[in-house]
Amino acid sequence: MNLSDKYLIAYNNDFLPEIAHRAINRQKPAGENGQGFRDTLIWLTIKDYCKKCHEKQITFISNNTDDFSNKAKDNLHETLNAECLADNIKINCFKSIKDFIEIHSTKIKFITNDWVSSILDYSTLNDLHL
Repeated sequence: MNLSDKYLIAYNNDFLPEIAHRAINRQKPAGENGQGFRDTLIWLTIKDYCKKCHEKQITFISNNTDDFSNKAKDNLHETLNAECLADNIKINCFKSIKDFIEIHSTKIKFITNDWVSSILDYSTLNDLHL
């Protein structure tokens, strides 16, 4: 077993009929042309994983906004979100790590230019000859 393998979520071979059904019916995340085998496999795998999680909630980050996101590209596609609601799970969808961080990070308000200037010892910095 490769060290990185422990961080991979195994897919279930039993998903094949569902993948075929979604491709034939062009059901998200399968595309309009019936493509999307891998996207559908990813979707079914993360849904299955989320169902097994204690919190029944995970974060999914994918730049593939055409197949997984709503029209505004800021959340999970409506039909995929409806699946989550039916399964009583929550999959938080972001198109990038940057978007995730912007929403979930907190600005430390006391760190301002004035605060930094007040704690720096400029004479010591000047002596360093940077």
